[in-house]
Amino acid sequence: MFGHKSKKARKAQMKCDINITPFTDVVLVLLIVFMITTPAMVEGVKVKLPMARNVQEVQKTLVVYIQANGSVFIDKKEYKPVEEPEVLKSKLNAVSKKNKETNVVINADRATKYGFVVNFIEVAREAHLGRIVLGVDVKTAAPK
Repeated sequence: MFGHKSKKARKAQMKCDINITPFTDVVLVLLIVFMITTPAMVEGVKVKLPMARNVQEVQKTLVVYIQANGSVFIDKKEYKPVEEPEVLKSKLNAVSKKNKETNVVINADRATKYGFVVNFIEVAREAHLGRIVLGVDVKTAAPK
């Protein structure tokens, strides 16, 4: 009798723990998935910006990308200012109606023709947007 326990005594000693190992595995996998996919979602349109040394940071409220072929991207939506200038104008007018002080950062590819950038600046000014600035890659000064 000393070495044997009754069924009642064995049930009383059962552990009632929740195993969280599978839950932890799932959470870690989700974390890794989000860490990998988030930069792809945040990244805008691929353009090679010109380099500059003296750079001033501007609070970005509207970032515009202009590709070498003249395509304009606002909020990842493509606009063709040469073929459909009125569509781009209406988008910029809508932005201006929300906030007249909207700053515009133009990220134009290095290979973009100067005329495409000037054309966009004219359209943005007609929409009465706030400050219009050009985006650049920061070029570190060579040590002297």
